[in-house]
Amino acid sequence: MALWQWSTTPANNASAGAIDWAEGQPPSTVNDSARQMMADVATWYVSPEWLNYGLTPTYVSTTSFSLAGNQTAMYSVGRRVRCFVSAGTVYGTITASVYSSLTTVTVAIDSGNLDSGLSEVDVGILNPAASSLPTGLALAVASLTATGAISGATVTQTSDARLKKDWKPLADDFLERLAEVDPGTYRLIAGFERYAGVKAQDLQNALPEAVFSDEEGKLSVAYGNAALVAVIALTREVFRLRAMVESAK
Repeated sequence: MALWQWSTTPANNASAGAIDWAEGQPPSTVNDSARQMMADVATWYVSPEWLNYGLTPTYVSTTSFSLAGNQTAMYSVGRRVRCFVSAGTVYGTITASVYSSLTTVTVAIDSGNLDSGLSEVDVGILNPAASSLPTGLALAVASLTATGAISGATVTQTSDARLKKDWKPLADDFLERLAEVDPGTYRLIAGFERYAGVKAQDLQNALPEAVFSDEEGKLSVAYGNAALVAVIALTREVFRLRAMVESAK
């Protein structure tokens, strides 16, 4: 049996599938019950990053399925899913989760589609609705080493437009604020190597969405996000000035 079939109430686990921990159980069942529990845990460890909550999905369309009850907190927008369909296993990301007598979940499948043979949908262990990770990609990377360095890998961040809402333009004076940020090189107090960057406090005034605070109040910068936004803003300004020069000729 699967771990989700175990109860969080101890007394309800007297009998669970092939496991028999009933009061006064015969000694002959002790070994089998212990071995079954070991097998259940070992089975879960084959892919521990995926959780099966024991909910039966109902196929709705090639990109959606439904579940009994209100499961929106569990099947939250942005959470990864692993779906077992007739063609095999497909993976995707939840783009909508709506409850109205039952929960309808819409997913963006990485490759392939859902089909009428949908039998199980597991969710990724990380839930965006209640994340255990620090806020911001930079903080997550910083936790890897004392200096926040990472090498030999390409770091990407989910950026699908279907997962975003409440878009707002940059402040009209964004470039003026950006020009006030003090760039330079520095050394960490606990290190010797020099790095290039900015002070998080300076960038907060120009682009606060690229600056994050941890539980201790220490600030970090999402350098990639800030650089991309700045480059696009500067590129638009270059084209605006070029047009002005051309019209003045």
